Amino acid sequence: MRNYLNILLLICALSVSSNMLAQQTAEEAMKRDYPQLMQKYGSLLTQQKAHYIFAVDISSSMRQYESVVKSNFLSFVEAIPDGDQVTLIRVADENHTDYVNSMYKCITLNGDVRNALKTDIYSEDFNFLSNGHPHDGSDMYGMTKLIAEAVNTIGSNDLTFVYMFTDFEYWTRRYHYNPSNEDWDALEKMMENQKQFAICKYGLELNVNNSNLHQHAIVKPQLDKVFGPVDYQAVSSAAVLSQWFNHTIANVMAVKLNSLVERDWNEFAESVKCEVSATGNSVKVNVDSHPTDLVSGFAISTRHDDASLSTNTLPFVENSKGGCDAVIGEYSVRPESVMPSYKTFGGGPIEVQLGFVSPYQSEIDLLQQICKDNSKCVGGSEHQLDMPTVRVWNSIIPLWVWIVAAVILLTVIVSVLYTIFGIKLNKEWQVTVTRRDSEGNRVKESSAFIVAPAEIKSTKDKRPTNDWVVKFTAKKYNPLNVFRLGKTGYYVTLQSGAFLEVMDPFAPKAVLHTLSPGDEVFVSSHRRTDQIILQIKTSCGQYKIDII
Repeated sequence: MRNYLNILLLICALSVSSNMLAQQTAEEAMKRDYPQLMQKYGSLLTQQKAHYIFAVDISSSMRQYESVVKSNFLSFVEAIPDGDQVTLIRVADENHTDYVNSMYKCITLNGDVRNALKTDIYSEDFNFLSNGHPHDGSDMYGMTKLIAEAVNTIGSNDLTFVYMFTDFEYWTRRYHYNPSNEDWDALEKMMENQKQFAICKYGLELNVNNSNLHQHAIVKPQLDKVFGPVDYQAVSSAAVLSQWFNHTIANVMAVKLNSLVERDWNEFAESVKCEVSATGNSVKVNVDSHPTDLVSGFAISTRHDDASLSTNTLPFVENSKGGCDAVIGEYSVRPESVMPSYKTFGGGPIEVQLGFVSPYQSEIDLLQQICKDNSKCVGGSEHQLDMPTVRVWNSIIPLWVWIVAAVILLTVIVSVLYTIFGIKLNKEWQVTVTRRDSEGNRVKESSAFIVAPAEIKSTKDKRPTNDWVVKFTAKKYNPLNVFRLGKTGYYVTLQSGAFLEVMDPFAPKAVLHTLSPGDEVFVSSHRRTDQIILQIKTSCGQYKIDII
C-alpha cells in the first residue's frame, strides 16, 4: 500500500513538473521570438488570466471526433496554468444543452479541477450520442445563450477564448431545422448590455464534408451577429483537429501576449485627437494621445484642395509625452500691393493621415500573424478637419515699416494738436516799474496787469534819449522740437533803450542775461512761471521791472 502511495505521489509530482516545464519552455520560446515585447509585458504575462469556453456538440453526427476532442481537450487543460478558468458546455437537444455536470462554468483551474475533468470528460454524462438517442440534437441557440452567460458571469477573466466544436447545423425537436424561430436579438442585446470583454471566437467546423447538411439551418450568421465575427476553421478529419489542438496549445502564451498588446494599443488609438491650427502663414497639426512607448512617432500626410497651401509629407515626427506638434505646410503668396493689405486663405476641408510608428512593429506583426489577428495594431488613423483661416500680408512694404510709419505720424499729429490746443499761454502777469533817481530814491513809475504779448515802457520820462521799450511775448513750440527752434514759454525783447539786464530773482545782484536793442531771451516756462526781474539803466536813473 505504501509503495502504491509513493508511486501515486511520484506520478503527481511528475505531472506538476511536466506542466511547469512546459510553461517554462513556452516562456523561453516567447522571449526568443518576442524579446522587446516580453521585456515590456513579461511580468504582466504571468498575471494575465484567461477564460476558456469549450462548447462541444455531442450529437450523433459528431461521434467520429469524440476521442480526439476529449484527449486533446485534456492536453489543452494540462498546458494552461493554474488560475485560468474553464467552461465546458455540451450541446445536444434543447433539454440537454447545458454546462457539463452543472459545475464547469467559469471554474478556476487547479490540481483538483484537472483531476475531476479527467474523470468527468469520460463520464456517461459527456458521451457522444448515437443516432436515434432520445437526447440527440444540436441546440445552437441554447449553446449561444450558455456561452453569453459564461462570458458575462461576474468574476470571469477579461480575456476570453470561445471554442465551438460543431457542424453549426441547428436542430431541435421544437423547431426542427428552423433557427429563425429563436430570439437571436435577445442574445445580441445580452452581449451589448453586459460588460464587454476581450473575446477570441473560434468555430471548429466539424463534419465539413457532409453534403446532407441543411444549409438554411447553419447558424454562422446568427453567431457572428451575437458575438462579432467568428474565426471559422474547417476540420476535414480527426487528424486535422488534433493538429489544431497542438497548434493552439503551443500558442496560448502568444495569444495572451497579443491581448495585452491589443489592450494598450486600443487605448492609445481611441485617445488620438488631431487638430489643425495656423500661425502666421504656417499651418500646424497638433496630435494629442494617451502616452505609450508602443508608438515612438507619427508619419503625417495631408490631402486638401487649397492650391495656395504647399504641404509636405512628414516621414517621422517624434511622439513626445503623448503627442506632437509639426508644421505641415505654408501659405505662399507674392505681395501684390504697395498699400497695406491682407489676403485670406483656408476655410476648406483637409484630411490629416497619421501613420503610427512603433519600435515593436516587426514583433507585433509576427504576433498577430501567429494569432490570426486582423486588428492591425500597427497602422494609423484619418481625421477629417476644417482648414484654419489664415490672413497673409499682401504688401510689398513690410508690415513693421508700416507700423513704424504709423507710430511716427500719429506722434507728430498728437504733438501738433497738443501744441495748438494743449499748451495755454494766457497767464495774467502783474508788472511793476520802479525807478531809482540820481539821489538814490526809488520812485514807482507804474503798475499794471498784462497778458502776453504786451509792451512795457517808461511812462514819465519824456526825453527821447531816455525812452525804452521792452516787449513781453509768449511762444509755442512743438514738444518734439526736432530742430531745436526754441522753448515754449515767455520771452522778453529789448525794442529800444541802451541795454537790458535779466536778473536772478533769488539773487537780485546776479545778472543772467544782458540784452542789446533787438535781442530776445527766454525768461519763463509755460509749466512753471516764476518771478521775472528786469533792469534798465538810463541817464535819468535805473529802472527795475518786476513781472509776477
